[in-house]
Amino acid sequence: MRTATDRTRFEPTDGSWSDYAAHEGLRSVLDPRDEEGIKNAYIDAMHKTALRHAGLPQAHEVVLDYGCGTGRLTRYLAPRSRAVVGTDITSAMLRGALREGGAPNTVFSHIDGVRLPLRDASVDLVVSVYVLQYFVAERDAYGAVLQEFARVLKPGGRCIFIEQVSYSGTSSGSVAEGAGPHDYLDGDAPVRFRVLQQGAVRLARPGALVRNTLLRRGFPRFLRRPVQRAVLRRNLQRRLEDLRHQPYVDWMFHLKRKD
Repeated sequence: MRTATDRTRFEPTDGSWSDYAAHEGLRSVLDPRDEEGIKNAYIDAMHKTALRHAGLPQAHEVVLDYGCGTGRLTRYLAPRSRAVVGTDITSAMLRGALREGGAPNTVFSHIDGVRLPLRDASVDLVVSVYVLQYFVAERDAYGAVLQEFARVLKPGGRCIFIEQVSYSGTSSGSVAEGAGPHDYLDGDAPVRFRVLQQGAVRLARPGALVRNTLLRRGFPRFLRRPVQRAVLRRNLQRRLEDLRHQPYVDWMFHLKRKD
């Protein structure tokens, strides 16, 4: 992976990570164009629903939030785990994370490239969302990151990634090149990890259920979580081949490190 001074191909196509960091709230790490906030709230909720569905994290676990941005998931993980380390390559993102605050069991760290400031076998869980999609096409870089994840994970430790995948190779507005699940799971992945679960978390073109509930302003708060769980269950049952009408899909990869 390129260093912080030579990494332009790992930036979003619609700006830079520093540009993203200048936005408030979820716009800094999700869709900066979503001024109304409903879409970003939906994405955020579905990602967290996927983590809960996978039973992650657990209270005794040390968690690495790789590509933490302004700490969207770090703050979610902290009260649910023993400790969380949030890492990012963009100083402006980390400054935003510090401004928004963190729990006492949280540490934020700037990284320059692949190498992680963690000891071997010191982490129980790696969480990475909307990060690996920016360099999965760079096979050497992607393989090096997986190798580093395997190094810092304890034997039997787990990873959960949520990334955009495409049946047709189409990408979203911020990702230069679409990738399929196989792109994330070939190369070094099967050598170092076993797949526990994978499947769709969110559709780019949501159906009527989502449009009439999670994307509708004023939908009752107490009904949101049951609907989120129902939508996730439905999406996880879909095969990627059945989603060819979708430009891209948020896809969850739940992996376990091979001993």
